[in-house]
Amino acid sequence: MSIGLSSRLILFYTFLRQLQEKRIRVTELAEILETSKPNVSQLLNQLTEVGFLDHEPYGPIQLTPSGLKYSKRLYTRILLLESFLFKSLSLPYFQARAEAFGWEQEIYDTTLNAIEKKLTISIGLAGDKIPDKFFFSTTIHKLNPGQKFRIEAFTNIGLIDNTYLSLLSSIYLEQAVLATQANDNVYTLVVNNHPVILPSTIAEKMLVSAS
Repeated sequence: MSIGLSSRLILFYTFLRQLQEKRIRVTELAEILETSKPNVSQLLNQLTEVGFLDHEPYGPIQLTPSGLKYSKRLYTRILLLESFLFKSLSLPYFQARAEAFGWEQEIYDTTLNAIEKKLTISIGLAGDKIPDKFFFSTTIHKLNPGQKFRIEAFTNIGLIDNTYLSLLSSIYLEQAVLATQANDNVYTLVVNNHPVILPSTIAEKMLVSAS
């Protein structure tokens, strides 16, 4: 079944809010889609008609079992693709997500499987939870010098200065060692035997898994 971009966005963010144990509303969807609430209501009606949503006017927006199955697959594919685009091309976060939605419907499953074998992610690039994966994250200021960790995600990545994207993409999903902690408002890491110096305002946005 071919589903348009706006409908896929609705399913993606409805599923994301469900993972966050929140409810998504028409107003929020209108902001995400940059459209009017009547247009969103029309899309919701269409998704209800095809059996992906259970929704009545002014009522909660809920995924049906078939909608949940489709949305879960869509969601996990988008998170993998945006991580790949950031890691490989240093794309800004919002561009990586937009490109991921464009790629998701066109990419061959064999290509996506090849990406998945090369790129092991436990959470999304921006820290979004991945279903069926247990992950405990911490932040760099809680680590001790000499401690090993893996850089898994970045909080508020959409707000990080683009001048750091190339550096951050190069250390994303890599093993690192904390050399010095917040001296003169910078952290020094060792990644692939190379020192990396980051301002604390950037380093403390990293979500890491400690060894």
